[in-house]
Amino acid sequence: MKWISFLGLVGVLISPVLLAVEPVTMSGPVPPIASTYVSNASNTVIYTITNNVPNPLPLTVSGISNGVTRTSVANDCGNTLPAGPSTCNIGIAISTTTAQVGKTINQTLVINYEGRTTLTSPITFSVIQLFAYVSSSPSATTINKFSLDPTSGQFDINTVAYTAVSGQHFGELTFATVGGVQYAYVLDQNGFVYKCDIAGNGDFSSCTATPLSPPSWAPYSIAFTKMGGVQYAYVADINNNFIYQCSLNVGGSSNGTFNSCVSASAALPPSFSFDAPYGIGFATIDGVQYAYVADAGNGGGTAGFVYQCTLDTSGFLTSCTAQTDPGSSPGWIPYAVNFATSGGKQYAYVSDNGNSGVGHVYLCTLTVGGTFNGSFESCSATPTSSVPSPNVPSNMAFATIDGTQYAYVANYQGGIGGMYVCTVDSNGTFSNCNVTTGSPPITGWTPVCVALGL
Repeated sequence: MKWISFLGLVGVLISPVLLAVEPVTMSGPVPPIASTYVSNASNTVIYTITNNVPNPLPLTVSGISNGVTRTSVANDCGNTLPAGPSTCNIGIAISTTTAQVGKTINQTLVINYEGRTTLTSPITFSVIQLFAYVSSSPSATTINKFSLDPTSGQFDINTVAYTAVSGQHFGELTFATVGGVQYAYVLDQNGFVYKCDIAGNGDFSSCTATPLSPPSWAPYSIAFTKMGGVQYAYVADINNNFIYQCSLNVGGSSNGTFNSCVSASAALPPSFSFDAPYGIGFATIDGVQYAYVADAGNGGGTAGFVYQCTLDTSGFLTSCTAQTDPGSSPGWIPYAVNFATSGGKQYAYVSDNGNSGVGHVYLCTLTVGGTFNGSFESCSATPTSSVPSPNVPSNMAFATIDGTQYAYVANYQGGIGGMYVCTVDSNGTFSNCNVTTGSPPITGWTPVCVALGL
């Protein structure tokens, strides 16, 4: 009797704890909810629901509003969870507005299935204004800041984000978040990289040179990426024709400054060298990250190259392969390479500054997978028929505004340059390219860079 009673007691104690199976679970979202979203944009995240019950269950979604809505996605759950074991998806669209700029949205997604224990997930983010920043000449003493029209994507209100002090001159610039803080990094070809704080209204302040003891360089472009979980800055130097890798200080009063800068090209074969590395960018293709270097060549009418470079785990370039140019005579003079995704496909965009004075933006398709993963398949000029169109492009940036993707192209042409805004079609091509209504802010500007940030 005691033995039977003991088994009965143990069974009563352990069955609710060890033998229970969660009937329905939720994972995600993918991608994770960002801490900030730009205004007038739409982003979709996906939650996956697993049903372990051998019966279908009715499903309802609640708790979301203010531009956060449910949207149909692949393998959508609909209003019923399929009989288990099964999985299905719930898509949530986050659509922001101008009225939400500066506000924090706090919501809780609630998923109810047949009145049982609900599934919940917090959705919290802030809405920010996206600005376009333009360096108006190779030796500019101001950085111009433009708000973007929320319906047309055109440049709107023009102000000055920063005015040079102590002989500073500004070329290209970009943005990076280090230690949870976003900074602007502005290049001076006279030998400096400036790290700038960003105010709530998007203006720059406290632009100080970094590192304290820089190489003897002429920095032209800069990009940031992570390798092995460590974030680095990469600087294209047209003085020594090197690509420098700079480690970053994280935390404390030196957060975001460069610790040290070394040649990222040291691991390349001794026989290899860049002629004029004006631009560097990074892209991940089929799970592999590559560096792409825009090399303008050695001048004298000689075409340049775009190099696809492999990286080791420390972020050093290990091999670089020249990509096929468009095949046009006299060839291209690449100043920058950028990447964007349209219609679910990733493309490379090369700013050809022009051999014999005629340049183009080239759209390049990418090989995905296999031996030639990440290499250029084919390149063609874009736009093909739009007038006007960029003819001496130096770099570009991309943004999606009110559901439309735009490319912003800095067109450098002595005295008559301009900022172009082009609609990006679903196949990656540019259309409806026009000089932005807000440019030029000064007579005869020759913009060398455009960057989008807070």
